[in-house]
Parts: sequence; structure tokens; C-alpha cells
Amino acid sequence: MKGINHTLFIAGCVIAALLTAACNGKQPVKSLGLEVTQVRVSTDTTPAMPTQPEEQPTDEELRQQQPVSQTVDEVFDDFIVDFDIKPSFQRQRVVFPLIVSNESGNNDTIQASEWQHRYIFMRQDFCTVLWNSKSEMEQMTGRLVEDEATVELFYLHSRSMTSLHFKRDDSGRWLLNSIINSSFMNHELASFLDFYRQFATDSTFQQEHLASQLHYATTDDDTDEGFIEGTIGSEQWTEFAPEMPQDAITNIRYGQTYNHPHRIVMQMQGFDDGFQALFIFRKESGKWRLTGFEN
Repeated sequence: MKGINHTLFIAGCVIAALLTAACNGKQPVKSLGLEVTQVRVSTDTTPAMPTQPEEQPTDEELRQQQPVSQTVDEVFDDFIVDFDIKPSFQRQRVVFPLIVSNESGNNDTIQASEWQHRYIFMRQDFCTVLWNSKSEMEQMTGRLVEDEATVELFYLHSRSMTSLHFKRDDSGRWLLNSIINSSFMNHELASFLDFYRQFATDSTFQQEHLASQLHYATTDDDTDEGFIEGTIGSEQWTEFAPEMPQDAITNIRYGQTYNHPHRIVMQMQGFDDGFQALFIFRKESGKWRLTGFEN
């Protein structure tokens, strides 16, 4: 009933009952034990606004609320994740004034008051690391990095890159010491990066750069071994291929070098869903091809 609230409606019913009893010469009947002392009519016809549901925190906010890893200065992977996620922790782990240079040798500096949080890979929800082989990856994954490490960000469309250089201080804490912005065309992996840029964005080019038979392996809880391994034809690749990073890829340098690489294993890891994939590329007769995939 528009314009009449619930209390007013009940009060009206009680008054009507009392008047009816009075007119009939009877004693008024006590109704519901209510005593009407005052009737207040609301003239506010503005409809009540619905209650807004409480906003749930985003994945990013949940990550920021997590405590810093206890092994943050032991395992570099643990450090770089916390450095990427948590603005306050990141600011604590930058050497100010921070030196920023380019390939022309020009240097600039960033003061603490000028620093803005720098995301590395969390906004993508995954990171990539480039290895020479699976054996190198297995040997170095989770290994204690001695004194230095570099995170490289390759921007594929502009063929540019940013290198973040980290060092331990005297107390063993990891700190960001410098940043270098440059073209990746002078990088050891320039040939591969230029190939990958087109491979990830051009379906025709991709099909032309697949091995005729690709090695394929995937986890399978229904088998005793826990995985399935075999080969697939290049024409089947689109049925198995996950979405590949197209705008930028990262690379964490724990110490691996790339002298005239003829094989690259690109490790792709998700942060929230536990996804991991390996793309195995080989360069044969001067031509890069995808030869294997594991997830």
C-alpha cells in the first residue's frame, strides 16, 4: 500500500475496530494488545534504496593481504612474488635514488617520493621463464640464488625490454638496484624473441612453424604414471594449444646464459589456478619450430 507504512496500517485497523465497537454500544475489544497513543503519517514518498551488497575483495587485494613469505630472502621466486604483489614491501626493497638507464648510456634517477608501484607479472596472472633445456630448468628451479638475479620484461610489439637488476645487501636482503630500458634486438635471444612475437600472433605463421609430429605430455590422474605422453600431428595442435602470451613475456635470469641457442624451453606458470605449461622450441636449418608441449 503506497504511502502507508506497516505500523500505520495496523494502527488504522485498531482505530476502526474501536470506532465500530463504540457505535454498536459495546465495550471496545482489545486488539493484539496494542495501545494507540499517536498516529504519525509519513509524507515521504521517496522509495527506499535497496541495500548494496558488500563488495568482495579482488584476487589482487587478497594477495596483498597475505603475509610476506618466511623464505622471502632465501628463494628468489618467493621474494619476487612478494615484491610484485605488495606495494609497501616493494618500496622497502628499492635502493633510492634508483638508477634508470637506457642503451644510449643516459642515466636518470627515481627518488623515493616519486616511486610508483611497478607490476611485473601479477596483472597477467602468469609468468614465463626461458630455459636452454628441461634439465637446466629442473636443476635451477627453487635453487638458492647466490647474490644477483635479473628479471627481464620483453615487450613484443615494440621490440623493447626492461631489465630489473636485484642484488643482496650485506644483511642478505634482496633489493632492486637498477633498471635498464633498451631494445631486445641486441639480446642473446633476439632471434627467438622476434620469431615468438609472430608465432604467438599469426595463426598462419604458427602453423608453418610446427614440427610435423609434436611431442605431447599431459597430467592424467586416471593412469598409474599420472601422465599421458605421446605425439600429435601438427594439424591437431589447435585442439591442444592453450592461449599464449602475445603482448609481453617475462624471463627470470637465475644465472642461465644463452650462447647461440638452438633450443628454448618456455615455462609458463599461473598464480591462482596452478597452471603450468612447457613449450619446447628448436632451431633447425635456421628455422625455429615448436616441437613439443607439456602441461
